[in-house]
Amino acid sequence: MDQASYQISPNFNLPDADLTILSSDGTLFKVHQINLNITTGAFPPLPTSPNEIVTFTETAATLEILFQFMYPKRHPHLHDITFEELDGLAEAAEKYELFPAMNLCNIKMKEFASQNPAQVLQYASKHDYPHLIEVCAEFALQMRVEEILSLLPAHLAIPWVLYRQQYITIWTQRVAACIKRQHNWKPGQSCQYWNNWVLYISAAGQDLLPHPSTAEKIFAVVHIGTMDPCCKGLIEEWKLALRADWDRCKPFRTFI
Repeated sequence: MDQASYQISPNFNLPDADLTILSSDGTLFKVHQINLNITTGAFPPLPTSPNEIVTFTETAATLEILFQFMYPKRHPHLHDITFEELDGLAEAAEKYELFPAMNLCNIKMKEFASQNPAQVLQYASKHDYPHLIEVCAEFALQMRVEEILSLLPAHLAIPWVLYRQQYITIWTQRVAACIKRQHNWKPGQSCQYWNNWVLYISAAGQDLLPHPSTAEKIFAVVHIGTMDPCCKGLIEEWKLALRADWDRCKPFRTFI
């Protein structure tokens, strides 16, 4: 393989390197075997010839960050990393058991849990990070149950269903209580605002599982600014009771 036909990483073009690695998108990295042997726990067999090129499945962008963790210098901080970059780096760190990178990726994944719950949950489940699964659990409630179950390992499927059922039960009970409650704006005449509210929340749970992360989306649809003070008070009272019930839900880890 002719090295002259590839571009070389400017950060990993070391003159005394004894290992050349080719990224999946055609960039060469000249590094030291001893660093890879010492810092990783699952690196693939390395060539005996210094002229041989080892091809990796990771992109140049991923390897550019990954190899920085293999040298005795300050590791990259990952402050500005995108989720796509982090996802690739995290998988590579796990694959080669590069523990400093694994630990930092784990911390950064937590920051993306609210924006990318499915992907982070898949990563946490695949690599057995229970604390990260816990963080993703509430955010992932907004996803379809079949989608979640397709990502979770088998031993977490039933715990997930039980965890999710808490929120369904609480919502169902609170909506039932709301339906039963009669509110008249004067004797013999029911309040239309209250009736509209009851109709809305009765249908709200059909398309979106109500839980703390989606509650404000549900509540924001109904504008109570024009309602009578009595209706506003009853609705706010109902919301507070609902949130209090949700606060008493057991965390996902208790079902595992």
